[in-house]
Parts: sequence; structure tokens; C-alpha cells
Amino acid sequence: ETISLAVGDKWQGVYRFDAVTLKGVRFLSVDPVRATDVQVFSTAEIRRLDSGSLTVKAGATLTQLPTPSGGVAENVTLNLTGALTIEAGGAIDVSGRGYASNKSYPGATTPGDSTGGSHMGYGGLWTAVGTTYGSVYRPSEAGGGGGNGSSGGGIVRIVAGSVANDGAIRANGGTDACCGQRTGAGGSVWISAASVGGAGTVEARGGDGAYYGSGGGGAIAIEYTTGSVPTNLLARAGSPSSQNKYGGAGTIWVKGPSPAVYGDLTVDNGGKTGQATALPSLGSGVAQAGSGGATLVTDRSADIPAYFAGHWVEISTSAGALKGTCQISAATGGINAKTVTLVSCSPAVTVAVGDKWQGVYRFDRNSVLNGANLVSADPIRTMSSIVLDGSTIDTL
Repeated sequence: ETISLAVGDKWQGVYRFDAVTLKGVRFLSVDPVRATDVQVFSTAEIRRLDSGSLTVKAGATLTQLPTPSGGVAENVTLNLTGALTIEAGGAIDVSGRGYASNKSYPGATTPGDSTGGSHMGYGGLWTAVGTTYGSVYRPSEAGGGGGNGSSGGGIVRIVAGSVANDGAIRANGGTDACCGQRTGAGGSVWISAASVGGAGTVEARGGDGAYYGSGGGGAIAIEYTTGSVPTNLLARAGSPSSQNKYGGAGTIWVKGPSPAVYGDLTVDNGGKTGQATALPSLGSGVAQAGSGGATLVTDRSADIPAYFAGHWVEISTSAGALKGTCQISAATGGINAKTVTLVSCSPAVTVAVGDKWQGVYRFDRNSVLNGANLVSADPIRTMSSIVLDGSTIDTL
């Protein structure tokens, strides 16, 4: 290919291979690694792979780098044009590689002593609970560490042509290395693929084996376009807790092909009654000076966290008449301090100063099961059905 360079073009160094074989290594590169086929035969630590296909063999584990002490959590990012295959006995496992003991997402409060870590579900309460945080639709946050306990779960992001998982994909909270007294929260697993199949599990649960507070559940999101999605999805709180201080369930969001519009939310705490699952609140208010077109300048007291990308926002006139519902852009600059860019509005919306805005959650179906307690300060709009099985929904 003939290339004609121009001033202002972007350039990026890359490594290119036909095949990559990983056996018991820490595989690091700041420049992207692009390969046709990658196979993992034992434990390998990575940040990112861009490949045609990836196979995690039986007995092998692909994981993220350990989170630096007090630092930003690492993650595993897989961008595959072809198939991800996880054989039975193989795993992508970032359990216990999220936020360390007494650490959490920037701006979130941390748990008190002997309380489990929080993420989408609150940690099991002993002294003081940490706040929840993160995204239902685009989970990319690590799990919070327990109060003087174990680390939370890490982060897995997968984009692939297809996923065949006969092993496991795990982002579970860690178990206290000392004595299992208080455990970390589940992390995040976000999968986008044409098809997702296999008999394996996908997990983002709190750490098991707590004496005091168990970790809350994390977040799983799966988007697919053909076939059916696996049912082995687990985002419960850690269990057991010898003192019955259970955390809240995490969230499982699945969006398949049409007629799905907003996807289905399941909150399932595995039969344990404990803390709530508290969906983070964008809030509500009035469009400020500088608003116009697709730009909404909010009157929030604090900057908008990055995890609200993709969140839904209703725009109404100053008199309260609904103008339309939009999403917050996930593009670079879509969230800037207290200002957001709105996309995918239905019907088309032109924001004006003085308009009212309200963050909302939208789902096709909402199931709250097995002891879960779903709480949301932002309204939850469900298109088809709500299923409750010994559980509760509370929109504050």
C-alpha cells in the first residue's frame, strides 16, 4: 500500500506477529501487539492483545497485572476479530486484582473495619459501609477492597467475533489472606461479541469465606447479536459470612438481538439477604448557561464520573413536558466536568438553558431475585416486565 503522509497525521508504533504463544510470562508492551493467533498454555499476565483469535488452553490462566499499591487498577483488554476460545479448565481470571484493602474508586467512600468491599452492591456492614459506583451498561471499574481485608476483583474487557467459554471468566473479590474476615467486592466483566456460548461461567461476585462482612457484587455486561446468551452468570455477594454480614448483589446486564432495545437487568444475591444493590445516581436539575443543541451543562455539585458514559438522561421543558430521552456520549470529551454531550435522542432533542434534566435507567426487563434489594435514586424505566422473587425494588 502506498502511503502519503501529511502534517497532523497520527502515528503509532506496533508489534505484528503471525502467532504468539504465552507460557508463564508477564507480557508487557506499551505499543499495541497485533497478531493473527494467540494461544495461552499456562499463567500469563497481560494488559492488552489485538488478535484474530485467542485460545486459553485447559489448565491455563490469563490474568491482569497486579494493581500497584495505592494505584489505578490494571485490566485485561482483548480486541479480537475472530474467536475467543476458553477450553474447559482454562480461565481468564482477574479475581483479587482490583482495589486493595481500604481502597476504592476515586471519590467513593471506603468501608470501615471488618466491612466488605463495595462496587455495585454494598459490602456486608460491620462498622461503616463504602459507597457504590460503576456502570451497569459499560462496566470498567475494579471492585473495592474490604475494610482491613482483601482486594476487590479486577477488570476484563472483551471485544470478539465470537466467544466460546467452556472454562471461566472471573473478576471476583479476593478472600482475606489472613483469615477470611472481610472480603473484597466483585470487579467488572464487559463482553461484546456476535455470539457468546459455551458451558462455562462468567463471574463478578464478592469474595467468599468472610467471617465479618462479605464483599458486594460487581458488574457483568454482555452484548451479543445472534444465538442465545449463557445462563451461568454470577454477580452475588460473597458467601458465606460467619456473622451473617452479607453484601449486596452486583448487576448482570444482557442485551441481545432485536426485539431487545435496552437490555435486561438481573440482580440476584444467590439466596442471601444482605445489603442493597444501589445503582449510582446521575441526579437531576436544570440546564445551565452554556447548554444548547446536544450540550447539557448540569448543575451537579460534583463532576460527573466517567462511568456515566452511556447513561440515559430525560430532557424536559422548564414546565416539565418531556422533550426526549438521550444517552451520554461515550466518545472522548463526552463527559467534561459537569458538562455532557447527548446522543441517540428519541425524539430529537435540542437542549435549551432552563430545561430540566433527569438521569434514568432503562431496561426491557428487570429481575430482582433470591434476596436481592435493588435501590435507585434515578428512576428505573422498564419496558416489558419486572420479576420479583422474595426481593425488593426501591426507587428513592
